[in-house]
Amino acid sequence: MNTDIRLSVGFFSHPKTIKLMRQAGAEGVVCLQRLWIWAAQNRVDGCLVGFEVDDIEIVAGWTGESGVLVRALEALRFLDKNGDAYCLHGWAEHQEYVTQEPARIEKARKAAQKRWSNARGNANDANGAMPDDAASNASSIARSNAPNQTNPNQEENTSPPVESLVNQDRARSPERCSEGVGADLSGPGLEFVELRDFYSREMRAEGPLAGFPEYRQLKAARDMTGASLWPGNARLFDDLSARKEAGVWNQGFEIGLGRYLREKTWLAPIQSRASPPSEATPTEFQRQQQDRRNMMRMAKEFRERERAAKQQAQGVQHGQRAATATPPAALD
Repeated sequence: MNTDIRLSVGFFSHPKTIKLMRQAGAEGVVCLQRLWIWAAQNRVDGCLVGFEVDDIEIVAGWTGESGVLVRALEALRFLDKNGDAYCLHGWAEHQEYVTQEPARIEKARKAAQKRWSNARGNANDANGAMPDDAASNASSIARSNAPNQTNPNQEENTSPPVESLVNQDRARSPERCSEGVGADLSGPGLEFVELRDFYSREMRAEGPLAGFPEYRQLKAARDMTGASLWPGNARLFDDLSARKEAGVWNQGFEIGLGRYLREKTWLAPIQSRASPPSEATPTEFQRQQQDRRNMMRMAKEFRERERAAKQQAQGVQHGQRAATATPPAALD
């Protein structure tokens, strides 16, 4: 079985790769590489005979909307449709060493058969059945004689091969973990790093792992039909941008990424936050308070005028009584 594939140094800057990232996000680029790795180990000719769209997206570890990844790969000619079968575009040209695996195994089988026959000193067995021990070692011999794909001029390393980081990060989904496909949720991947960077830049700055437990739980969640509940980064980016533009949260008081994912906020309708009232336009409560104060002031002024008028009336009445009073008659 092949243990690695060839990847051009200009892959990530190629226009097709950039277009794929725009259409399917960073997850789409990672899924394409997972599909290549899976094909190198299971379909060395690059033809996915008998595979439907869902099958391709499952082995690639795609968790977005069904059909989106395959349509993007076919439109950008990463996948070719030959009749009813999908084939990886230019596979034999770009992965020549991978496609020659059956020939290498057969060559190693014959070499092992010949060595075994010579060791037993029976030349007639060279054209006979190959012993079990020789057959079991054929594929391992083919791998040990594999050329260095990165630098063909470099002297071959005869030490046991070390599995590459790409193979260690092979996709595993909860429902297909026994098949070794799906999304590896053991640690932050490129998708979460992209989401975390966007949220810190556009919404609220947090730590590099803030929201990762909620992200991992949401990625593993499934509905009653077995479909993933993960909406994909593209939808989250659109929702967050719309909420920011609508002013749903005050600046500096945005909710954290963990709460956003835990509460599935992107499913809630976007409601613009009411603008705070300006000083020139009082609220209804403020107008009622002002009217109440005006009425109290008017009542107070009325009582004061009433009291003053009463005091004045009492003073006038007292003066009139004093003026009309007759002095007592003098006694003779």
